[in-house]
Amino acid sequence: MLLIPTIIFSLFWALSRKTGIDFIEGFGKYWFGCVLLECFIIYYIVCLVTKTEKQQLIFMTILSVAGIGYLSTGAGDKYLEVIELNHLTKYLHFFTLGMFAKYFSKYYLRILDSELLRTICVGLFFIIFFMLRYEELFPNILERLLNDILLRYLGLYIVVMLLYESSKQVKSDGRCAKIINLVAKNSFGIYLLQYFFLPDFRGLGWISNVDPFTIFIICAFFSLICTLVCLMVITVLSKSNVLCRYVLGKR
Repeated sequence: MLLIPTIIFSLFWALSRKTGIDFIEGFGKYWFGCVLLECFIIYYIVCLVTKTEKQQLIFMTILSVAGIGYLSTGAGDKYLEVIELNHLTKYLHFFTLGMFAKYFSKYYLRILDSELLRTICVGLFFIIFFMLRYEELFPNILERLLNDILLRYLGLYIVVMLLYESSKQVKSDGRCAKIINLVAKNSFGIYLLQYFFLPDFRGLGWISNVDPFTIFIICAFFSLICTLVCLMVITVLSKSNVLCRYVLGKR
């Protein structure tokens, strides 16, 4: 139940902005639902043609590397955007990474616990982040690999590492853990609703002169408010089984 909510909210967004919608050019802001569905379809097909989990990892790795190669070349056809091919090639390898984390869970936890690796990843993340501010100095293919692959992997590692450390500190039945679980269980619904409640700062000239830390505080504040509002709307919609299933994509 990923495609139906994606189509519904794409239509709602277009109607709210009084703009037309052309699915030949993709799903716009709601590409994630389509791409996630495609990742699962690819995974299920791979499961059908393979016998072991190891073979599944090999097939998914080959497809992910092929996708990265396609992405790195900058190739693209607007008529293929109906299946969000560019986004699919950009994020399929993260889906595969999740499979690796499950298969090699013991080593995965060791990686998260490594103090040396944490230091290296955090340091590299900020080095590459500031390097990419001068993207005109890099060849196009290198800029794509740094921005779309390496920087995202490092950022993902940092986020997962922080959540992993938090899970050690937070009691499983505590209030904080319940809030995290609530947000996690409704993450797809929050994603679908967020665009209707997030403010648009693009017309504010003063925002470009604000220091990065203040911008971070502003974004964190509005993100928190937006999440709370989305959870309230989800609670209301969840009162109806039909809306819960077909609008929010929840079983």
